[in-house]
Amino acid sequence: GEPRVDGVRVMTYNVLADAYSHTWSQLYPYLSPANADAEGRLPKAMEDVRLARPDVVCLQEVDAKWYDAFWVPQMRVAGYAPAGTLSEKTGLTREGVATFARADRWRVATSAVVSLTRPGPSPAESATEAWIRTQPALEEALGKVSTVGQIAVLEPVAAGGADGGRRRPIVVANAHLFFHPGATHLRVLQARWLLRHAETLRRAWGRDSGAGDDVGLIVCGDFNGEAHDGVVRYVADGTLRASHSDWALGGVFRWGGTSSRAAAKALLAVTTEGEAREEDEDE
Repeated sequence: GEPRVDGVRVMTYNVLADAYSHTWSQLYPYLSPANADAEGRLPKAMEDVRLARPDVVCLQEVDAKWYDAFWVPQMRVAGYAPAGTLSEKTGLTREGVATFARADRWRVATSAVVSLTRPGPSPAESATEAWIRTQPALEEALGKVSTVGQIAVLEPVAAGGADGGRRRPIVVANAHLFFHPGATHLRVLQARWLLRHAETLRRAWGRDSGAGDDVGLIVCGDFNGEAHDGVVRYVADGTLRASHSDWALGGVFRWGGTSSRAAAKALLAVTTEGEAREEDEDE
């Protein structure tokens, strides 16, 4: 029969950019001063990489200064090659995402940085683009976010593993989606565009390399979502129903602030009449 395909171990890690340290006391009240300091925190994160020994490491919130001064040299010593360079956000804050691959198992064939702020010139996105134009607040937010994704093609160094399995080429997509808790719909759109860019590269590489459809796809990063959130459901299922509450919650998001009252009203609007009545009776 067909030889077994080797598994791939992937680590995704938000290593916390120093640029946002002024928010940590509220977001992470348990964070000790020793771990808040990058010179103490980053070596511990690197030790996690060494212990896990993953095939692929996807990092988010990588400070530009630490990418060259710490991550690249430390990763090289540990046997990892960078998949391109640091993919920085397009705004003023110098941080971004970075991907590394085990050099003894993978060769970085190519990598690209993709914008996750607009759908781009694609016939498949014409309906999305038209819908965005009917949403002024969403269009304004998309014009101000600076999110990018990094996509890399990794080819196996050796045809087979030590236990007789085989490895196939893989496309790895790494992104840190927009953070604001109220922008639930925006993250779904960013996930859609990340997946589309990754799938486009996967198909093109399969066609040009002769691998056909035998090219794997790994999508990871910090999506700023939990299992029930629309962005995670979209990545897992490839679709998100129109009745999902994240569309309504995101619909009241405004750049610069959204009131909790407006968000609550939006959530109530997408519940069924029966659910709304039960809530009223409980009150």
